[in-house]
Amino acid sequence: METAEPLKATSSSLMKSAVPGKILVLLFALAACAWTTHNWLVNFNNVSNDPACYIDAAENLVHTGKLFDYGNWVSRTEAPVVEPYTEWPPGTPLFLAPFILVFHDTMLAVIIAQCLLIFLSYAALVMMADALDLGAVLTVALLAAFTFIDPFRIANAQYGSETLFFILSLGAGCSAVKLVRDGYSKKHWIMSLVFTFLASSVRFTGVANIGWFMPLLAPRFVLRRSPDDPTTKLITRAFFAAGLLILGGSVWIDAIGFFLPYRIHFMHFILLIMGTGAFIVGLGFVPGIEARNHIEEVGGGTSWTSRINRMRILALAAAFGPAVIWFARNKMIYGMMTRSHGLFTEFNPQGIVEAPIMLCFYLLQDPIVHQTVLFLLITLLAFMPLMIGGSKERTIGLMLVMATLFQVGTMWGSSLLATFAYLNGRLLSPTILLAVLSVLYGLAVLYKSNGQRRLRYLLLVLPFLFLATNRHVNFKTSDLLSWKVNYPREMYLWREVHKMKWTLGSSQVYTDLNYRHQMFTGIPQKIYWYRGILRDPALLRKLFSEGRRPFLVFPVRSRENEMIRETIRRYEFRVDSVEYPELGYVLYYEPPR
Repeated sequence: METAEPLKATSSSLMKSAVPGKILVLLFALAACAWTTHNWLVNFNNVSNDPACYIDAAENLVHTGKLFDYGNWVSRTEAPVVEPYTEWPPGTPLFLAPFILVFHDTMLAVIIAQCLLIFLSYAALVMMADALDLGAVLTVALLAAFTFIDPFRIANAQYGSETLFFILSLGAGCSAVKLVRDGYSKKHWIMSLVFTFLASSVRFTGVANIGWFMPLLAPRFVLRRSPDDPTTKLITRAFFAAGLLILGGSVWIDAIGFFLPYRIHFMHFILLIMGTGAFIVGLGFVPGIEARNHIEEVGGGTSWTSRINRMRILALAAAFGPAVIWFARNKMIYGMMTRSHGLFTEFNPQGIVEAPIMLCFYLLQDPIVHQTVLFLLITLLAFMPLMIGGSKERTIGLMLVMATLFQVGTMWGSSLLATFAYLNGRLLSPTILLAVLSVLYGLAVLYKSNGQRRLRYLLLVLPFLFLATNRHVNFKTSDLLSWKVNYPREMYLWREVHKMKWTLGSSQVYTDLNYRHQMFTGIPQKIYWYRGILRDPALLRKLFSEGRRPFLVFPVRSRENEMIRETIRRYEFRVDSVEYPELGYVLYYEPPR
């Protein structure tokens, strides 16, 4: 077995590198941060569904002391009631609430909060790169990928949970890596637990951060084994073969389900979990042994073994605690864990094939040949530290691979056990970031192990070639022509609507499928899910009789507006309207009788 030597900061470490390297990283980080911040401000008006709910919940918490939304996208009820905040953990609105409290103006608070998060995300990336000892060039490649790859650009161009989640997950990973690099440290251990707990408080998929700890918290019997022991080799090969066999069988079942009228059963999901678990154990068994041995030799000593059981419990509590607490709170107060996601209530078989396909799509090219070649290359580089690295490199490489696989598995499992799949680029961006880190670390290990200068330079150029040719890299140079903060037009609309004093006494407003209204209404927003109501004068009259003086707001150029105009014309339905041509909206209300 390889004897691990105590790790010390090497001369190639980013923070110990030559001054030109540090200056290069600093200048690029500042420029990339400025670019991303500018992109966020220019696209500030593009508030999508989830961010609108986060902002609305934070504002309601500050003004009423209660966490709720005004939108009805969860329950889809048309009754004039507010919506309990149950669909996400509370971390994102809780982070924003103090900014609203200090700056009073919600839109200004959102701008400042996201600008701060963007700056902190780049600082976290530089710290993670230093912990992984990527070096200046690969650190610049990491910052460039984070700046220009579409899923990251889209995630940072709105106040969602992703940017905050990037920071907290990187903080958990950076602290865990330092436990391997520098040996056991109470400070690093506590910091990793704190960041893990906070990440799980922002996104349910934060439970995947337990992957950072898996190589460090292997069972006690692993520590007593030797990587060269015949039994160890047998266990490794058995798990690896079992995993491949089960996963291969699952793919075969997929093919049957795809081409024949066969509905994939929930047990297929269980098989996938078992196969993936066996594959990971077979892959990580030997690095797991080396991880434990390495930790003891570089500073943990017997204290690591004596603390291992307690540490395992604390790691599990930090990763899963926030989700368990939040689900229990929702169940006790509202009778269900979440309203819309339908967790554990049904099985979504489409997610079995869609999740890995969509992940490859957002990471790679469109043509299947490019996807296949690049996927194999990326996988090879990600696993490179496990094949050629020393004990430290194998351990850190295994941590990155485990964190990535756990993140993939969490998104995959959520898509299978919920009513819809979490498979767009923004939601997959934390998974893609971990994949990028794994590949760059593999390149760094390969670079240090190779003595041929030309090959070393080629390895440093590879990430930039990928960025230059990938269709998901978007420089958005057109945005640089604008220096204006674009506020949502709904903000201006509702300033005008509230000038009509009678609307302040209304109990609800009906809109099209636009979640942004709820941030400015001050009353429950009822999104129209069934547009057929607009064609029926009886149902429309019943709608106007619900609550106190309800009214409708639609874009002038919308199908909803066409339908209600047709109903007014055909049935002589008596309703008044106010049009805001500059903003492109029209308001319908029933005149006083």
